[in-house]
Amino acid sequence: MIVLQHASGAHTALLKLCEEHHRTVLNKHEYHPSYGRLQVRRSPHWDKIVLLRQWLGSIPSGKVVLWLDADSLVLLPDELDFEFDDLAMVKNKCDDYNTGVIFARNSYAVRDFFDKVNADVAIDGCEYPTYEQFVVNKVLRYSRVKVREIDSRFNFYSGVKIQPRARPVIRSWHDESMSMRLAGMKQELFMLSTEADQQEDKDHSHEH
Repeated sequence: MIVLQHASGAHTALLKLCEEHHRTVLNKHEYHPSYGRLQVRRSPHWDKIVLLRQWLGSIPSGKVVLWLDADSLVLLPDELDFEFDDLAMVKNKCDDYNTGVIFARNSYAVRDFFDKVNADVAIDGCEYPTYEQFVVNKVLRYSRVKVREIDSRFNFYSGVKIQPRARPVIRSWHDESMSMRLAGMKQELFMLSTEADQQEDKDHSHEH
């Protein structure tokens, strides 16, 4: 699995905060963080579409790419692998797919889907200035790609459609202010570090 994260501007601080953690816990996968604007025609949110399409065009068919927004943190890396056809995402309270975390299995159909998303930039003569999420959901309505609605554990944030019944696999802060995102991520990273220390102490005590 290839795991992508990208950030520019204010979001750079979020990616800098979680990059070391992800390099450690995603060592069984190919983790690729990157920085800076990839296009200037639209808002930075559209950089994910550009980056996803670039990677899908350069890897073997069938390989999975996982997109993580800069404010998403993997908590349980061993649970990232599961079965799906083309795309897999969590739904929000409005019953739309949230694009903060995207699982994509490379194929002609998936590459064509992202090409259509990238090309579909106007409605009633006006370009979408901000979020790509609206366009992704719009194209899904007529696309032939198969999208699986996955448990909110794979992108848990305040706006999920259904609250998870178990610990999140991926924790996100999509609906929070920047200060709350940074604070929440720092707290979660501290808790993960504490758990790791406690497990190490337990392992040492068993050795003796």
